[in-house]
This record gives sequence, structure tokens and C-alpha cells, in this order.
Amino acid sequence: MQPVELEYSRTFNLGDYESERITVRVSVDVTENPIDVFKDTKALAFSMHEDGKLLEESKKVAEAEEPKKTEKPSLEEISSLRYVDKTSDKGPYKTASKTDNPNNPAFQKLQNYLTEHDGFVILHGFKFWKFSNNPDILGRRKK
Repeated sequence: MQPVELEYSRTFNLGDYESERITVRVSVDVTENPIDVFKDTKALAFSMHEDGKLLEESKKVAEAEEPKKTEKPSLEEISSLRYVDKTSDKGPYKTASKTDNPNNPAFQKLQNYLTEHDGFVILHGFKFWKFSNNPDILGRRKK
């Protein structure tokens, strides 16, 4: 007796109390060995599960990588800011404050850009950072 149709089902545990059931149904030709067809069908179910896991992982990565909202400030915008010279144990640096740049949109753009990059960036050969005790003051030092 030769089977005409073969069905293979498997429930895969996804973790976090989730699972997925994959069912593969194939027609078996009379010239085919049913055991070989079964092995191929089972392999197909596992392959579909692996492809699904890769798809879910890439979806999670894509969702985590939200595009940045602020455009990178240009060198001209950075140069348009007023700076005050300072010195620390690491050497000289400059600060730009909201008070010294009250109507300069470049200050707000740089401040937003730093916020989106966790308070530190390297731009146009300079290191920029936000002071944690006063986010309205930005530091700048040559790289």
C-alpha cells in the first residue's frame, strides 16, 4: 500500500509562553519512496521554522534601529557658535552655552544631535559633549 498524501506537523517552542505550529502537507507520487518524502517534509518544516526565526530576529533589529531625527550639524553651523575658552586637567577646551547663543538655531541643532547620540559625538575633527549637570552647556575639544 502506497500513501497518496503525507502530512507532517510540529509545534516549536518560541519561549515566553509562545509556540508556533508548522504543518506541511505533500502529495506522494507512486514512484517516490514514502520514507524519503517524510524525511524531506520534516526537513522542510524545520527549515521553515529556522527561516521564521531569522525573519523575527531581523524584524526586532529593524524596529530597534530607529532613524535619528536630527540632521548632523555642518562645520559652518558649528563654527557659527560663540565659545568660551576653558581649561581642565585634560587640557584646553571650549564651551558653548544657550545663554551665549540665544537665537542661534545651530546651538539647538547641536544640542539635539548630542541628545540623540547619548551626549557625546565626534564631528568635523572635534569632540562634542553635553555636561550632565547642565545640558544647556556643550563642550568642544579638538580630536
